[in-house]
Amino acid sequence: MRAQEKQILLLRWGGIGDTLVIFPSVYLLRSHFSGYFFRMICRQDVGSIFTLAGLIDQVISPDDARVGELFIKGREKVFFAAEKYFLIIGWFNHCPQLETFPGRSIIYEPQCGLPINQYFFLQTLRIVKGAVFQRKKCFEEFTRLPLSSEWLAEAEKWLPGDIFLGKKKAFGLICPGSGGREKCWPWESYFNLIEELAHEGIQGLVVTGPAEGDLWSGLKKNILPPGWFIYHCPPLWVVAAWMKMARFYVGNDSGLTHLAALVGVPGVALFLKKNLPVWKPGGKLRVLAQTRLNRIPLFQVKKMLIELGALS
Repeated sequence: MRAQEKQILLLRWGGIGDTLVIFPSVYLLRSHFSGYFFRMICRQDVGSIFTLAGLIDQVISPDDARVGELFIKGREKVFFAAEKYFLIIGWFNHCPQLETFPGRSIIYEPQCGLPINQYFFLQTLRIVKGAVFQRKKCFEEFTRLPLSSEWLAEAEKWLPGDIFLGKKKAFGLICPGSGGREKCWPWESYFNLIEELAHEGIQGLVVTGPAEGDLWSGLKKNILPPGWFIYHCPPLWVVAAWMKMARFYVGNDSGLTHLAALVGVPGVALFLKKNLPVWKPGGKLRVLAQTRLNRIPLFQVKKMLIELGALS
């Protein structure tokens, strides 16, 4: 096999959550094609998670001018020419204009009744089974983000010095934002939860993401209880490590919630019923769903955290 044929090209458009739902699929591909060079077109910040996990060798931004080769009719494919790659796969939420795409397209089928990450995984598994297949692959095997001790140690340096008070797993992590206001539990409810947790002696972090600038502006006006700290847009690799260190997680239907699912932190995910089961996260997260999130009472969130063993 020629050297250029030992390359694999992957493509996924979208935000943090959109990209993280293909994590099990990429993990599966890397586990099977371990000697190949993996190149992935996706957001750079999310790509860093795949790179640090050892799944991807190079991340290319969707804004890179070369990406246009894949979808512009009549444009010669140079960098992404099919003959340069052993395998090209793209995962899509719906059917885009794919007549020029040189690879295999996996398009989500809403009527399947499965979460999108599971559907993508099963379709990717079919591709892997077309190659030499050594053993049965289970979805759960590929839903855990591997974090090295070095990764965790570097991320710990970003924490406020007194957050641990000499104890590991001593803090909670709350991510109150999302890409859409409708998908957010009211900030007042989060603030009340934080106050009750602080009253019980629990410290924590409040983290907002890149799509939540308005929320961040509002949060800065609030004074959190002692032992609680707000961070806006820390690097995703840092947030992933904080989730691994955390005692529990609470968040909305967001990219950070899908990251929490991959890390395996126990917690509560607050969802609109209409977005399930498509975007249901896995891991150790329990989902509370309503037609409107302001209908979810605070006591129900705390009750679920107690059932998870995150609170006493």
